[in-house]
Amino acid sequence: MDYDSNVDLQKGDLLFVFIDNKPVAFSSSCGLSLSKDTIDTANKMSGGWVTSQSGKKSWTMSSEALLTKKTGVLSFDALFAAFNSSTPVEVVYGQATDTFDLSAGWYTGKAHITKLDQKADNGANCTSSVEFTGTGELVSNAVAPVVAVKAAQSYTAGSGFKQLVFTVDGVDMLTGGVWEVTTPKSGVGVTKAGEIFADAGTTAGTIAVKVTYAGTASAIANVTIAV
Repeated sequence: MDYDSNVDLQKGDLLFVFIDNKPVAFSSSCGLSLSKDTIDTANKMSGGWVTSQSGKKSWTMSSEALLTKKTGVLSFDALFAAFNSSTPVEVVYGQATDTFDLSAGWYTGKAHITKLDQKADNGANCTSSVEFTGTGELVSNAVAPVVAVKAAQSYTAGSGFKQLVFTVDGVDMLTGGVWEVTTPKSGVGVTKAGEIFADAGTTAGTIAVKVTYAGTASAIANVTIAV
């Protein structure tokens, strides 16, 4: 068998586990594991062979990292807060780029943090590890999700920050997307996380925005700026 040494192999240092578009901070390794149950169908007519049917599927993700107290990143403290919550988090396993890279093979789903560890050895950097147990389907980028900016959104200038909403297959989403303003307006801004703000006194009008989620970009949509 010929082996092509130039084949495009995936490098492990490019892959991370993400929550809300933030990778586990200072990750040193990560992993994804899928498994499937089988249902025994052996009977008198199956002879000397075991037979089975496909059963339920399950998945887990994990990440190991150097320990940090740095704010604004997915640190141990942020993971601890998610661990204490009874609400599952949206996790993504894939390549770290400024935008989602479909060629990297994304996998995303909702999961509970089921294990969270710290380790502190004498004379060494502290480390941490986290394990996620999926609840429901794990989706790959083989079938891109349908993404759209939620229609008829408006913002009143000078009223602070407001979270824009997008939809995935008709389900409203507040987090997990990367937002972009395609036609800027003076005094108005939108963060990558989708928080819109406008200075008091800004003239009325519209801005055009789009959102990218799991590698799929929405169509451009207008958001109304009121005064």
